[in-house]
Amino acid sequence: MIDQRHLHNLEQAYLADHAHPDRVDTLVVGAGSVRLTVKMGDEDRRPDGALKQGTVYDTLHDAAQLAAASLTEDLTLTTDEFVLSPMNDLSAELLTARAQVTTFKRDRIVVAASLTDEHGRTLATARGVFRLHDEEDLEDLTQDLSTEDRSPITQVVWMTPFGPIFPN
Repeated sequence: MIDQRHLHNLEQAYLADHAHPDRVDTLVVGAGSVRLTVKMGDEDRRPDGALKQGTVYDTLHDAAQLAAASLTEDLTLTTDEFVLSPMNDLSAELLTARAQVTTFKRDRIVVAASLTDEHGRTLATARGVFRLHDEEDLEDLTQDLSTEDRSPITQVVWMTPFGPIFPN
């Protein structure tokens, strides 16, 4: 059973350290699921008014990562794979990302995520694969990332349940 304090700590860490709190309309973290609603600003748009792909990617990735982290109180995560589907018309003002853990096996969590506009239309979908590591594995990963011969695992993006830490 996941401790409710862990879920609350994830919400607080995201709002304090990772997001622009004034842009987050709703953040609900459950055991294996997340609903994140974000207001889009001018900095999130291209000159033609459409949303930047990076904004969409980041919003979906954040939701997926939080969903995976909600099940891992004592372990850390790395992103193994995150694939964004082709995006539909992205001129919305309010985006809601929903993420749900679909598979949780030993050291691997798979998350499905979708992004909808304020009218409920699906704008994009994504699939994320996250790896679980204990503290000893994480030390080895950090050493691997600092050498010339890099590990095939991508950047460490979630070090503790209390907030993101980026190694660079």
